[in-house]
Amino acid sequence: LSPQQRLQAQLLDHTLSARAVEMEPEGYFLLGVDKKARTLTASFYSSILDAQGRVCDLKGHPIPCHAGSAAPALKTWAARTAKEMAVEIFERWEECPVKRLHHAAYIGREVQRAEHCLFNGLDYVQD
Repeated sequence: LSPQQRLQAQLLDHTLSARAVEMEPEGYFLLGVDKKARTLTASFYSSILDAQGRVCDLKGHPIPCHAGSAAPALKTWAARTAKEMAVEIFERWEECPVKRLHHAAYIGREVQRAEHCLFNGLDYVQD
């Protein structure tokens, strides 16, 4: 890509990241990279959506995006590759609550980005 095409792609990606998306009603994922263990990480947290569509803990208190979860993760994974993580979450987890295709696609994109960061020694921040 030319520098101009790359900039256009970055602007498009930024715009798409800011769009409103419907959350999974049963919970959310936090993804990461464990540089020391050289693995990708994923944790699933149970949550509910309130009448305004906000993600809340199981007691109904909104969970701010910038704060850590007060509740322990319902399930956690460590994987060596994005493909291994996708298989663990979507194929081997019988109770997988992901029902929305856009959420599954998002998780796949994010795990792929995390893998790129892991393999290239870069910091990963979930979108």
